[in-house]
Amino acid sequence: MPVAEFQKFMTDLKHEENGGKFWKHRWITKVDGRYKDGKKEYKIECEPAPSCGKYLLHWWRGMSEETFEMRKKECKKKGMDMTHKQYCTLPCGEKKFQAVWLYQD
Repeated sequence: MPVAEFQKFMTDLKHEENGGKFWKHRWITKVDGRYKDGKKEYKIECEPAPSCGKYLLHWWRGMSEETFEMRKKECKKKGMDMTHKQYCTLPCGEKKFQAVWLYQD
C-alpha cells in the first residue's frame, strides 16, 4: 500500500475495537517495499507473538544502504538476529532497505 495509507493503517491498528491491543499479541515478521507506478509501497506480515519468554523486536522501512548497515551493527551489539531483510530499487538507482530484527530470551 502507498506510504500514506501504510502509516494510517499502522496508526489505526493501535485504535482498533480491541482496545488498541493489536500489537500486544502479535509481532511483525516481514516488511517489504516496492516502487510501483511512481510511488513507494509497503506491506507487512504479522504472526502471533510467543506466549513465553521475553522478546524485543525492531523493524525499519525505507532505509538507505548506509542506515541499513548502521542498524545491522547496532542490533548485532544488542544480541539481535536479523530475521528478514528486503530492498527495492528506486528509479534513480538508490536501494531502500526494509528489515526485521529479533531478540528472544
